[in-house]
Amino acid sequence: MHSIDTNGQTPGFPTSNDSSAASRTQNHSPSLSGREAIASGDEPLVILQINVEGWTAAQRELVQKMTREMKVTVVLIQEKHQTMTDQLKLFGFTLAGHIPREHHGIATFVRSSISFSLVGYSNAGEPTQWITITINGICISNVYHPPPAVLNVSLLRSDSDQCIIPGDFNCLHENWGYPDSNQNGYLLADWSCTNNLHTLYDLKQPTSF
Repeated sequence: MHSIDTNGQTPGFPTSNDSSAASRTQNHSPSLSGREAIASGDEPLVILQINVEGWTAAQRELVQKMTREMKVTVVLIQEKHQTMTDQLKLFGFTLAGHIPREHHGIATFVRSSISFSLVGYSNAGEPTQWITITINGICISNVYHPPPAVLNVSLLRSDSDQCIIPGDFNCLHENWGYPDSNQNGYLLADWSCTNNLHTLYDLKQPTSF
C-alpha cells in the first residue's frame, strides 16, 4: 500500500489498494487531520496525525485522551514548537524521533509495546521536516512543510511497497475542494500521481483556512 496524507491545507487521507478507514475533523486550532487503521501483524495499526500548534500540557492531555479512545498505535505530531526532548512525553508511548524547532517541528510516538525501526529524518536546514519509521514492514513518514517554502517532493519517501505519508503539507489543489491551486498543490498532486499514490479526501469536509 502506498499512501500520503495532505493535512491542513489539503483535505484527505490517502491510500491505495489495501482496505483502510480514516476520519477527519478540521478546524482552525489544533486540527485532527487523520486516523488510519491498517492490519499489521495480530492487531490493527492505528495512526493518529495532528497539528497541535504548540506542545502544551493541555494539548498533551488532549492527544493522550484520543490515544485511549481510538486505541492508537502511532502518533504523528506537527508544529510542536518545542526543542526540549524531556518535554516530549506521552504515557504508554516511546518517542521514536523528533525535529527540534522553536517554530514548527515534528515528533513521532509509537506505543511502547510495538517494535519499530527508525529509518531516517530530515536535516536541520531543510524546510520540509520529516521522520520515517517502519513497523512490520509498513513505512510511515511524518511530514510538515511550512507554507512559504517550495515543496521539495524529492525528500518524500515512497520507495516501499507499503507506505503511508501523513502530514501537514500546506498545499492547495482544486481536486481537494479548493477554489484555486497553488504551486505546492500542483507539485504534490503530480508527485503522488507519478508514484502511484492515492489520496483519500472528502469534499464535504471544509478546508482549514
